[in-house]
Amino acid sequence: MGKFLVTEVDKVQMYDSYTFEKVGDPLPIKLLPTETREANEVIGIQISQCEQFVAVVTGKNLVKNE
Repeated sequence: MGKFLVTEVDKVQMYDSYTFEKVGDPLPIKLLPTETREANEVIGIQISQCEQFVAVVTGKNLVKNE
């Protein structure tokens, strides 16, 4: 496909792998409201082998720097 995906907190944007230009409109992701200091965000994305579907995992990024 020649594209890659980038997350921007609550949206997923597609870019061209050769020109690094944005392709199309961002895919908005509805996040659950946050009740603690850590914000919910997109923490994982995966494209299906047929390149027809996108899976998005959201949650809190609780990994600490060690």
